[in-house]
Amino acid sequence: MNGTSAPKLRATSAMAGLSVFVISGSWLDDAFGVSTGGIGAAAMLFGATELVSSLASAAFADRIGKLRTTLGGLGALLAGLALIVSADDRLWMGVGALVVFLFGFELAFVVSLSLVSESMPDARGSTLAVGNAVGTVARASGAVLTGWLYDVHGINGTAALAAAAAIVAVSSLVLSRRMPSSLADLRRTAPWDAARISAPVLALHGEHAGAHHRRAMTGLPDMIAGCRAVMVPEAG
Repeated sequence: MNGTSAPKLRATSAMAGLSVFVISGSWLDDAFGVSTGGIGAAAMLFGATELVSSLASAAFADRIGKLRTTLGGLGALLAGLALIVSADDRLWMGVGALVVFLFGFELAFVVSLSLVSESMPDARGSTLAVGNAVGTVARASGAVLTGWLYDVHGINGTAALAAAAAIVAVSSLVLSRRMPSSLADLRRTAPWDAARISAPVLALHGEHAGAHHRRAMTGLPDMIAGCRAVMVPEAG
């Protein structure tokens, strides 16, 4: 991910999640007649969902990678939106849709922080600061806009805003990972031959790198003569 895509990812993912979350109580009341106590119970369920998603984010990121985890979270968010607009008067479906939505949002939002920090390794602090600042502005503006959309168009208006923001987030992720044409051409060539490598090789992997990266780097010495795998402390 490049430095320009990182703030966009944080902003759009934040807007996608918060635009629905801030009106969820009103929607449960208007659409299903849920009492104040019922909304409080639902809020506890949503909080537990976010906690589980946050705790699971590291496991998902290690197993399938940060990019796929973030995309998966955004996909779950979009699936939750589709269920929300289809709930009609079915309370169980509405609550379940919000659980799916919030699980996906929290998963994508938490893991995207790692992607943002990796977008400019030489300026991690500045990149995180800019990303969080842009995300804060997006959350504030989204909260105001979603309230107006909900008043005018109901849950469909709010869902449309969240879906648009999520699609922009997915697009920024996909486009930022596109390889230059020269690298794409290289990938389409025949597989490399380990036996033809005669120069010394140093296979580096970060202490906090994904499990698949660590496995790949530590496995190279078994394939290449003269290769040495080295772990870089504190690196991603």
